[in-house]
Amino acid sequence: MTPPSHLRAFLAPRSIALVGIPGDSTSPLARPLRALRRFGFPGSIFPVNPKYTELDGLKCYPRLGDLPEPVEMAWISVPALRVTEVLEECVALKIRSLVIATAGFAETGAEGALSQSALSRRAREAGITLLGPNSIGFINAWDRVPLSFSGALELPEISPGPLAIVSQSGGLGGSVLNRVLDRRIGVAYMISTGNEAGITLSDCLEFLAEDERTRAIILIVEQVRDGERFRAAAGRALERGKPVIALKLGVSEAAARLALSHTGALVGSREAWEAVASQSGFLLTEDLADLSDLAAWSLRTPPVKGNRVGVVTSSGGAAVQIADQIERHGLTLPPLNRETADRLARILPAYATAANPLDVTAGLPEATFAEALRAFAESAELDALLLPMTMLVGEPVRQRVATIARVARELQRPLAAAWLGGSLAEEGGRLLNEAGVACFSSPASMVRALAAAWKWTRARDAW
Repeated sequence: MTPPSHLRAFLAPRSIALVGIPGDSTSPLARPLRALRRFGFPGSIFPVNPKYTELDGLKCYPRLGDLPEPVEMAWISVPALRVTEVLEECVALKIRSLVIATAGFAETGAEGALSQSALSRRAREAGITLLGPNSIGFINAWDRVPLSFSGALELPEISPGPLAIVSQSGGLGGSVLNRVLDRRIGVAYMISTGNEAGITLSDCLEFLAEDERTRAIILIVEQVRDGERFRAAAGRALERGKPVIALKLGVSEAAARLALSHTGALVGSREAWEAVASQSGFLLTEDLADLSDLAAWSLRTPPVKGNRVGVVTSSGGAAVQIADQIERHGLTLPPLNRETADRLARILPAYATAANPLDVTAGLPEATFAEALRAFAESAELDALLLPMTMLVGEPVRQRVATIARVARELQRPLAAAWLGGSLAEEGGRLLNEAGVACFSSPASMVRALAAAWKWTRARDAW
């Protein structure tokens, strides 16, 4: 068990030794050194590799014992047979935080599991906080600690923000990080727990439930190793009003076997997972793409207080599709009240029908669309507003985005848009993300996000 206070310090070291960092700058395992320097890590960095005297302009040391000053954290990427030797050096030098990127432990079978168990036991005896092994590391965007070899660190910027990502799969964690950053969602942390010989998923969830810089949490889960702690941490996140967005891997027998060979995780039953997730109000998905969708909804819209949905669209076909999805997910499309219907009738041209869904067609002047949208958004009969829009281009798309963002900001109602199309729709989606509006690529994904948010509200009210 890693107390939340210890994890806070672990994620913000003031000095780092990179043990086994390769000289080939194109190697993924060289990425931590490049990233720490490029993103402006404010502390001291010490490459450690007896093959080199200098790496990336920094003096390189043969061993940890040769460093000119004590360090708080060691990154270890030496071969598996040397990890115990480096651990003992860390014990002797009183280095209390370790990230072990090296694979070749529990995920390889019984012998590797025994080696990992010994590693874990020795770290606990020495009072060492350990992440890994078989971890791609972590990123703390707020404190500029990109200690990872994730490919996401090739992005030009890692913007700090309110979302935390914890993944037992390093590759998927980095992929989700890339997706959320593309949507202009800033991140507080990305943590790859790997084989969890030390820091576990539950440790991270306990910490993030209390962390003031985190407002929503993404979990990518192969196995929950300490169920009661996990359940309690999930409840605390719900109590604190922090949505937990979760993708569970390994629910089939074939996937469970793959998980065992990936991180050494023995996957628990699907029924047990779903029971905990339902009680804790998790926003569940089976699709990687939905993780960033659910994060966008959770962070960019107010809480959903009911299941009554209003739809404003520029496509009759999109209205039909979204109506199908709304019914499938237990939401409703209530008729408009008389006051809203009369108000819309005064705003809209004669060929338009004041109804829910409202098809404004593609040719409606922007000022008229803005009035109609505001009338919908101010209706007391609706709990959320969904806007599937088709392919506006050029200046009209900029005007439409400005209208949607203004109404969302001023009225503070749950509101999201789906910008439909291919390359011609990209500008609308990009501008909505920049404006901080929850934006989706399809009506179905938008409705799934709304339904999950409504389920979270009910779970929190019942907690």
